[in-house]
Amino acid sequence: MTDETSEFRTVLLTPQEVLQVWPSIEAGIANALSHGVGEMSAFDLFKAAINGTVFIWVALDRDSRIVHTATLRFLVQGSIKTCQIITLHQDGVSLKQVEADHRLFEDFAKKNGCSHLQVWGRKGWQRRLQTFSSRQGNKYKTQYYVFDMEIF
Repeated sequence: MTDETSEFRTVLLTPQEVLQVWPSIEAGIANALSHGVGEMSAFDLFKAAINGTVFIWVALDRDSRIVHTATLRFLVQGSIKTCQIITLHQDGVSLKQVEADHRLFEDFAKKNGCSHLQVWGRKGWQRRLQTFSSRQGNKYKTQYYVFDMEIF
C-alpha cells in the first residue's frame, strides 16, 4: 500500500524492510515515545513490527530518503477494532503531507476492519489534529488525550 504526492511517496514497510532501515528510524521513534509515560520502548515497537503486530510507514522524498515515520497497531475492545497511531515523527515534512498520510492510514484501517482511528498523545496534539477529518467528515474527539475518530 502506498500513497504518492508530488514530493513524497509513503509506503508500508515489510518486516524485512524494517530490519534494513531500523538504524535510520529508531531515533525518531524513540524521541516520539519519550513524550509518553514509558509504556513501550523503541525496541518493543521494533520487535512488534518484525512480528507483524505493529506497522511502520515511511514517507520517502524524491531521493528515497526517509523524511517521515509513523507506527500503527490494531486494538480490539469488545466488538470495536481501532487502528492506533502510536508514533508520528516528521523530519521537515509539512502538515499537508501528514494529512495525506492520514488518509492512507484511514484506508489501511478500514481495509483491516477498523471502525476507529486513535492517537494517544500530549495535549499539544489537540491543536494539530483539529484540522483532520475522516472521509465522512468526522473529527477527532479528545478523550483523556486519547483522540478518537470514527471512520466507518
